[in-house]
Amino acid sequence: RYGYDFVRVIDGQRERFTQFGFDTRREAEEAEALKKEEVKSKKATATLQEIIGKRLELLKATKSKGYYDDNRSIFSRIPERLRKMRYEDIPPGEMHQVFLGFVGSPHSHNYGLRLAKALHNFARDNYRIKNNPFKGIKKVSIKKKKKYIPPPRDYALVLEVATCEEFYYLEAVRLTAGRIGSKPDADTGINGLKWDDVEFEKRQMTIWTRKKKHGNLEPITFSISDYMMEILQRRLEERNPDCPYVFWQYHPRHGKKPIRYVYRDKLLSNLCDVAGVRPFTFHALRHLTSSQLFYVHGASLGKIQEFLGHQNATTTNQYLQSLGESVNELMDLL
Repeated sequence: RYGYDFVRVIDGQRERFTQFGFDTRREAEEAEALKKEEVKSKKATATLQEIIGKRLELLKATKSKGYYDDNRSIFSRIPERLRKMRYEDIPPGEMHQVFLGFVGSPHSHNYGLRLAKALHNFARDNYRIKNNPFKGIKKVSIKKKKKYIPPPRDYALVLEVATCEEFYYLEAVRLTAGRIGSKPDADTGINGLKWDDVEFEKRQMTIWTRKKKHGNLEPITFSISDYMMEILQRRLEERNPDCPYVFWQYHPRHGKKPIRYVYRDKLLSNLCDVAGVRPFTFHALRHLTSSQLFYVHGASLGKIQEFLGHQNATTTNQYLQSLGESVNELMDLL
């Protein structure tokens, strides 16, 4: 006897379809094809609210708190009458009007649209949804501002007015081209560097980062240069036995307990003011380092991409192009 046995996801649940007792293989195959077509044509009954709820459950378990909060904020603004409707029955035009109504700036509009598309992909894959209520919503064009990257002489002036601790911190950021990791709930970047991540005998150190916003934490391992070794040894002399971080601080909010660097947002801007140079950001040091590696030391684009932790070379190339003027000034100093 012949038959069929297959599984399909219906309204977010796996359902099994089985039937045996056919006299021939052909009869079984024809019956299976008819059943699959019947299942395929069946409309999903899940409401938008149910799908949002399942999506948020998944994000809470697998993504960062910030990304989860962003999704929850966006979808909480959808009117209740639409959230109670079956996802398949929501008219795309109506969602378009709603979406334009609660998303403000061009940046937030495009970001909200990305979250909406991710929600639809989740609904399509898990609920066999065909209708896309977000279809037709277009991205808003944004005129990108040219990023200011400091000439090396300005960075040198900042180092001159920095304290020893600030000096070593800034140089660690520059040498690793690292993100600083400003969020207190994630041990990322230079701020999250722990002594357990430093292997003096192997002359290696590991910095944890997210290669894309709200992505998974991934390690980037560096060889420790002689200069970086000097910085780490100086920090080792100042090591606090009650704190596992290389760069730590005391802060009034935490009493006498040493914590990792967190409240350093204004450090660089204050130093720029004291040095009398145009303010620049920590992220600008990533651009400066990548440019020096490429134009001065002749490192390949692929190696710099790996060093910066970029997922594609296009992003790395943008870093290099944006630093042309600063590099020319650097060459003049040689």
